[in-house]
Amino acid sequence: MGKDKKPGILGFQTKDALKNENIKLTSELKSRQAQYKEIYSLVETLNREYVQSKANVPMVRYNQLKDMIKKLIDKKVIQKVRDLADHSQEAQASGTKALVPKDHAHAKEGQPEVQTIGHGIGGLLQRCKEFAGDADDIELKAKKERDLNTLSKQEVTENNDKKRSELQELNAKFTRFSNHLESLQKGYEDSKKLPFTTRYGKMKELVKLVINDSTL
Repeated sequence: MGKDKKPGILGFQTKDALKNENIKLTSELKSRQAQYKEIYSLVETLNREYVQSKANVPMVRYNQLKDMIKKLIDKKVIQKVRDLADHSQEAQASGTKALVPKDHAHAKEGQPEVQTIGHGIGGLLQRCKEFAGDADDIELKAKKERDLNTLSKQEVTENNDKKRSELQELNAKFTRFSNHLESLQKGYEDSKKLPFTTRYGKMKELVKLVINDSTL
């Protein structure tokens, strides 16, 4: 067996193939981490508002709790998180090789041409920002390739396995987050039938189920 070959699902993988896989995994992981950071900021906001609301009397806090929950179970929020969770499940099933969710992948296609091109100073600044972002990505990719060249084939393989594991854990978080929102929505709707004092306690309980979940 040659030193540059490694048994794989589809036969043997060269070090170059493993390096290319590593770059793709790194890009996917970076993208998913950014997406999760964005939606997890909702939990951080919820936690901050919940703690701040403790200083208020029950009548005032009752309405604050309703507002907190309603922001989190907004239809657009639930749909966005559900789409990300669905993508996570697809990625799990295909070995984390699924593409970015359709709503993200085709975001530019759905925008009017005037928004894509831009006008005046604003458009110029936007194009400069996009160009700078592309340049940064190219530079980071080049640095990544240089770093990978210093690793042995075994080290690249182990790094790939580590990134796949991190992606699986992250994908599971998206699913848990989506399930939380659906449970929160159902719990909130059910609570409408309860009297004031009972509903007040129920809403506190619903919020704490989300902000106290250490697996998110």
